[in-house]
Amino acid sequence: MRLFFLLGIIALLSGCELWFDNVNKQGDVELYLSTVPRAEVSDTFLTITKAELQHNAGQWHELTLEKDLSQRNLQRIHITKPLRIANAKNIPKGRYTTLRLTFPVPAGRSVRRDTGGTFNTTISSTVAIPITPEFSVTKGETSSLLLPLDFQKNLAFYEDEYDIHYEVEASQLSAIAMDAGRIRGRISESALNNLNCESTTLTTNNEREGAYVYLYKDSGQSLDTLADIMLGAQESPVATAAIKATDEGNTYEYHFAPQPQGDYVLALTCDGLKDHPLYKNTTVKLSEGIRVKVPARGETTVNIN
Repeated sequence: MRLFFLLGIIALLSGCELWFDNVNKQGDVELYLSTVPRAEVSDTFLTITKAELQHNAGQWHELTLEKDLSQRNLQRIHITKPLRIANAKNIPKGRYTTLRLTFPVPAGRSVRRDTGGTFNTTISSTVAIPITPEFSVTKGETSSLLLPLDFQKNLAFYEDEYDIHYEVEASQLSAIAMDAGRIRGRISESALNNLNCESTTLTTNNEREGAYVYLYKDSGQSLDTLADIMLGAQESPVATAAIKATDEGNTYEYHFAPQPQGDYVLALTCDGLKDHPLYKNTTVKLSEGIRVKVPARGETTVNIN
């Protein structure tokens, strides 16, 4: 009798989950990826073997991965042209809290710009990535989610007597709705000259070598003593943006991936080649910070002159 009772409960629970899926399958999702290049790296290739989204009711829903992602150089996926990497049709409407990605071991490879040396690139085999702020799928609509891979901030180089490799720091990853607030702007040549930049070279992606805009959470910190990148440090940048030459000459532009609404600080640096996530570097020179607000939606323009 108990066996029949337990089988009945299992059937009932399975039926409830099937009912949940069938009744609520009403929206589509597209997953995009953008990157910020690591200063000393020209190429990074990664393979994703599985992508899933978790509904706030607990169910996981698998997305269909796009073909040939492993062949794309991820150092060159600018936020103005994000790459669609997966999608799902007719999944339950409602709020989704976590993106889960699965990677092989190693996950891929990275190539150094200076020597052409190729190194294995690793990440945890399964990574649960929080979605912040709230991301929802709406009935009859397509909702777009972005995974911004900020390689300047979270692609770290490890070297010891047994192994040399790059690692994507999974703890630094988060996903965000594509339509969340953004910051962009122009940068004058004089602003870069004020930092006595060592290099004026442009990469093959038309980006100024080693030059970035760093974004910090505004905690009331001093604007003239901002920190360099350091994994796990609260005072470190929460995001970076590469500086790209415009067609107008003597001016550059930057675009941040979407950010949660809030108060931030911007600063300019030319020392991206010196700034490594694993250790503090007091020789990284930063401009005086600029306070800025990121809206819940839309774009804020901040020019640096």
